[in-house]
Amino acid sequence: MSHRPTPPGATAAALVVANPNARRVRRDEWRKPAERALGRRYGIEIVSVGSALEAAEVVRTRMAAEQRPAVVIAAGGDGTVRLVAQELAGTGVPLGVIPLGTGNDFARANGIPDDVAGALDRIVRRSTRAIDLLEVNGKPFVTAGGIGIGAHAALAVPWIKALHPLARMATESLGGAVYRLAAGANVMLRPGLAERVRLTWRVPGEAADQSMEVRAHGVFVANQRTMGGGISLPVPADNADGALDVCVVHDVARVRLLVALTRLLRGSAVASNVFSAWRAVRVTIETDRKSAFFGCGDLVAEGTKFEVRVVPNALRVLV
Repeated sequence: MSHRPTPPGATAAALVVANPNARRVRRDEWRKPAERALGRRYGIEIVSVGSALEAAEVVRTRMAAEQRPAVVIAAGGDGTVRLVAQELAGTGVPLGVIPLGTGNDFARANGIPDDVAGALDRIVRRSTRAIDLLEVNGKPFVTAGGIGIGAHAALAVPWIKALHPLARMATESLGGAVYRLAAGANVMLRPGLAERVRLTWRVPGEAADQSMEVRAHGVFVANQRTMGGGISLPVPADNADGALDVCVVHDVARVRLLVALTRLLRGSAVASNVFSAWRAVRVTIETDRKSAFFGCGDLVAEGTKFEVRVVPNALRVLV
């Protein structure tokens, strides 16, 4: 932990929560530029946490204090952003992001520059935008999530990193491409990819629910289009429209699915019998076997039933 005094004329404080497990945080090249840029406007507290979960605890404690921070800045990847955002939701305190993780999909979707100087400039300018949060079984996430192939690919990356220091170095050198490689490997090699899924959802403005049962390789629930280090879902997602997007990956041949994923990477159109998508304000996903639900690249929930809803305008983001 490091502290800097409040600069003359400034009364506000900026809390920077850095996750040392994030890809670019450990290099420490971001810290001095952050202290210089933020120190011109704020008193700064930089906290290096032991894990992303500890990041949430730090923010929770500071937000409960008599003088809470004027801004809270997540220095890390999408997992760090998610856990900081859940503590800021509904408080009016804006979230700043220094994208130092592997995928950085939240920053990409919100127009936050990938370089440290550009991201800090957005924070100092204090231009904010209100965005929605999504919740699965009461647990928030801010980018995209779901079950099936998306969860298998996203959760494989931290598992690979934990195998060996050399495995961590290799995955981090790939950056966001590691998610795309993991997705391809899961499509081609994972047994029992497809499963029976039951979906019940409410369309915006409608009074009645709709439902269907389908055999699928996976289901995505998105607050934004980009995920997995840059993969674009075939949905018109807008994280400030008060709705979520559901995307079902149908049970098609693996080679055909791999071709479809490649087309998504290129921004090309994909056949509607591979993916189907629609907008909703909530969706319930039920499976016959226990499944993992990922959100922002992390495991968020497990079970056979996932209730997802949108929380409109819950978070202010410095953009």
